[in-house]
Amino acid sequence: MPIKFRCPHCRQFLGISRNRAGALADCPTCGRTIRIPNLDGRVDPLPSPELDLEDQQLKKALAALAGIDDDEDPETSRAAGKSATSGVVAAPVVRHQESPPRDVPVAAPPQEVVPPIAPEPKPSPAPERPAREQVPASDALERLAKLADESSIESKKQGLPPAPTPVTASARVPAGLLITGGIGLFVLGVVTGRWTAPTATVATEDVPADNIAAAAPADVDRPVPAAVPATEERPLALTGTITYLTADGQTRPDEGARVLVLPEERSGSSRLPVVGFRVDAAEVDVRLARAALRELGGDFAVADGQGRYEIRLPAAGTYDVLMISRYQPRDADLPLTDSVEALLPVWFDRPSQLIGQVQYRLSSLLYQGEVPATRDHLFERL
Repeated sequence: MPIKFRCPHCRQFLGISRNRAGALADCPTCGRTIRIPNLDGRVDPLPSPELDLEDQQLKKALAALAGIDDDEDPETSRAAGKSATSGVVAAPVVRHQESPPRDVPVAAPPQEVVPPIAPEPKPSPAPERPAREQVPASDALERLAKLADESSIESKKQGLPPAPTPVTASARVPAGLLITGGIGLFVLGVVTGRWTAPTATVATEDVPADNIAAAAPADVDRPVPAAVPATEERPLALTGTITYLTADGQTRPDEGARVLVLPEERSGSSRLPVVGFRVDAAEVDVRLARAALRELGGDFAVADGQGRYEIRLPAAGTYDVLMISRYQPRDADLPLTDSVEALLPVWFDRPSQLIGQVQYRLSSLLYQGEVPATRDHLFERL
């Protein structure tokens, strides 16, 4: 009957031969050194690391540490050097010097400090704008008439038709009526222009005559690329419940049991890391492991609190189903089956750390691609 115990570091259930009782070993799951319990259940403490006094590098380091505070004492430094050459390390001499008493200043009582009140900012004066020259309406009309006369004279010199006769001062319209009429005409022009504004046109490039047949008109219906369909969820292919038998004969859900479904035809040659497939792996590692295995055409699931699991596969075919218990141990002296020994190295980088010291079951699944299969399993005690 092997010795069965749990690793004190990762809580992995382990088993080992009775002749190894009390010896040291490395946990196959976490890799840390552990002490195997004795036959009576007592666990001896791990041995403390031994200090090699013959290590020359250690001697030199201790001698250097001993002479750090004795740089001012040459005799102590020479004694430390002699002890280092003779193989005996001298302990550092620590000198305690009494510091003279110092007068501790008494803090003065705090005084209430009233912050000064900032004066209100004075508004900056607005910059002065130059006064506009007020020109009477009559003077403005006279200037316009003078400009019209000058333009007509210039037109006669250049042979252009004469400009219309300007309005004289005697026939002037009152300034108020002229301004009112101008405003009315401006408003009417704005309203009319809003209703009769031309529609915007699209500028097109000039196409040569010999390339008119090859040029595509702007209003020709072009084919619209088909929308990329959303990723469909994989159909449910396998479901079931995993349980285990306790020492007192009770059946309990094997929460945390792992179910790996591997396609029979292996695509690619890269091996998957076993970190996300191990017991008590972090949630992010589990998601990465599931995504990697799904990319290769398989799936990975962890049994819930009721021992239930669900597997989703992309297509019909033949698959290998590997169920690994969480709580039911197996004999450490029993090697893995030949089929498992041949299957795991093809998929994983460290296959020996995938199963550990728990029971497992390897079977085949023929998925038809229609109705999901149901597969329950009970890990019994050996």
